[in-house]
Amino acid sequence: MRFVLATAPATEPITSAELVSQSRIDSVAATAEATYITSLIAAARVRAENICGPIITQVWDGYLDRWPCDDTIVIEKPRVSAITTVKYTALDASVATTLSAATYLTDFASINARIRLKWDQAWPSTTLEVINPIVIRFSAGWASAASVPAALKQAILFLAAHWYANREAVSDTQLVDVPNTFSDLLVDYRDWSR
Repeated sequence: MRFVLATAPATEPITSAELVSQSRIDSVAATAEATYITSLIAAARVRAENICGPIITQVWDGYLDRWPCDDTIVIEKPRVSAITTVKYTALDASVATTLSAATYLTDFASINARIRLKWDQAWPSTTLEVINPIVIRFSAGWASAASVPAALKQAILFLAAHWYANREAVSDTQLVDVPNTFSDLLVDYRDWSR
């Protein structure tokens, strides 16, 4: 399954004020660099999501070229909370058809969510378009910043603060990395399906 982000999170797991405090930025600098601080938070969240999967609720589209041979589609992205639609496009059709939710069950308790056909149902037998004819739209991530585990928030704070303090790729001074700090904070939430 291939994934494309359809709607980014509406909020971030940490606030600008939290980063300002973590980085010990004075209020004048914080005001002058508000946009930069906000962009660091978003970039650090994306970096953490590249390792752990969606953190704050966001909408994704998952693409398949064919229906599975068995009765189950596994969505290999953690923290899926809702399936919005399952659509498919028949060969030479101009409009996608929505698969009725009455034909399948959803499992959000498993590490990776599953869509499973009900007992007496089958995947549509229509000949499908050749590329990406099946699109599954779903939501994934924690519902609010308050729900995000402290370790993930701390990892994002740590990385954003590091980027704020070190704005260049190289330095005249020798910096020593605190071993595995960012990775250690994320390890319990890592998306092992990648």
